Amino acid sequence: MSLLNKQGQFLVYLVTCLITGLPYVGVVYGVNQSVQGRWEQHCNPWKGAYHHRLERAIREHGEVNFTVEVIDKADDRRMLGFKERFYISLYDAFKNGYNGSTGGRTMIPADRSSEHCRKISEALIARGIKPPSAKGRTHSEESLTKMRLAHLGKASPVGEENGQSKLTTAQVIQIRKRSVSETNTALAKEYGVFRTVVNALVAGRTWRHLPLLSEQEEATRQANILNRRRVAAFEARKALAQAA
Repeated sequence: MSLLNKQGQFLVYLVTCLITGLPYVGVVYGVNQSVQGRWEQHCNPWKGAYHHRLERAIREHGEVNFTVEVIDKADDRRMLGFKERFYISLYDAFKNGYNGSTGGRTMIPADRSSEHCRKISEALIARGIKPPSAKGRTHSEESLTKMRLAHLGKASPVGEENGQSKLTTAQVIQIRKRSVSETNTALAKEYGVFRTVVNALVAGRTWRHLPLLSEQEEATRQANILNRRRVAAFEARKALAQAA
């Protein structure tokens, strides 16, 4: 069974928009929760309340233009909370993504009795708000068409053929080649896009139809990243020593 459909595990998942390159980091930890089920909730919010950044983006770009993948797992809710914060920071998903907070709320164990949960449920039902049920759910003709096209591999135009793309094929190829020796931050600034867009295309999460870096080029890129971090750490220690 795929991790996307597994229930009762502490999982961290990443949603990436193929059009904007912006990320969303989420977690699942309930006994009956799965990443696939959580994704369906994002696509079908209660009462059409598209208040969440990700839900608004899904409505704007269409759910077929997003990828969902499990990126890590934890042994308990506390560790899951730490990992949620870590990945939101790593992908810059709060400032340049669809996360509405810096995460970590799962580190606080839920302390609600069954009676308390029942009262909350009754209060919501009294206000006319009921949890969505999979039974009897129907899809619009537009949604059915998108799903059919997705299965046929024709979900939407790719690359610069997509009218909302900010980069051309030539630019993406150039960015991938230059990322071996230059930082994603500098490239993003030069090409006028978010750093997360460059991160995604360099990693191959977007523009998948174009060739990626060779193994040697990727090894060189990683070595350069490590070297830059070492230099930055050395400069930071030097500055601290001078300040002291």
